[in-house]
Amino acid sequence: MGEIINVDKMLVSVSDLPYVHVDRDAFLRSELQEYCTEEEIQNALESTPAKAGISPKIIDKIADGVISMETLKVTSLSAAAGIPGGFAAVATVPADVAQYMAHSVKTAQELAYLYGWPSFDAEKMSSGTKAELTLFLGIMFGMGKTVAPAIHQLASELAEHTLKSAATAAGKRQIAQTIAYKTAKEVAKQLGIRLSEENFAKGVAKVVPFFGAVVSGGMSYVAFKKSGKRLKTHLRELPLAQDTSVSIIVEDSYD
Repeated sequence: MGEIINVDKMLVSVSDLPYVHVDRDAFLRSELQEYCTEEEIQNALESTPAKAGISPKIIDKIADGVISMETLKVTSLSAAAGIPGGFAAVATVPADVAQYMAHSVKTAQELAYLYGWPSFDAEKMSSGTKAELTLFLGIMFGMGKTVAPAIHQLASELAEHTLKSAATAAGKRQIAQTIAYKTAKEVAKQLGIRLSEENFAKGVAKVVPFFGAVVSGGMSYVAFKKSGKRLKTHLRELPLAQDTSVSIIVEDSYD
């Protein structure tokens, strides 16, 4: 399988890519303008889309569009990395995995903003931001049962203080991030193992000329689409995605 991928280091590395950092206000304005009034958009920026009274159906529709768009991007990149094949192509796999992770981080931010999360510092990738994004990646990679308690607690804290002072909200977020850090550390370890296994599988596929591009692209399409849907399903049921701060526990499938 090779060396286990260090997720913390990879997050720092992908944060240097210009398209990874998503500006919350610019993103929400761009996505909501087709469906909402200026007043609704402004209220969403100042609080959350749900608290602004925006229909869950609209938010879900936008979320599906985000997942589809990013899936197409990561699939084309993965397929391109599989050409022309041969043993030399195995060297492209780490970059391929990094691209996949970069789009995962970008998608995680976009979905989180749609479902009520405040801005991430993905550009600087602080320890708190890494912890939150690692939890999201855990959901995306099928570790929902491990992540659910920590991410629900974090969402509950943020929902409670969404409309309070920025200083209060930021302080509570830091406390919640600290609590979530232990879970994030374990998720990062398991995620590193899974990425290494998938890295190896893609590397083997790329040894076959041209066919490797189809396999690599196909693997990325199925995996990324499913991971995006997992995160969407989880985020939309958290307190931040509701127009109330009441905590909601939902029994769900994380497979």
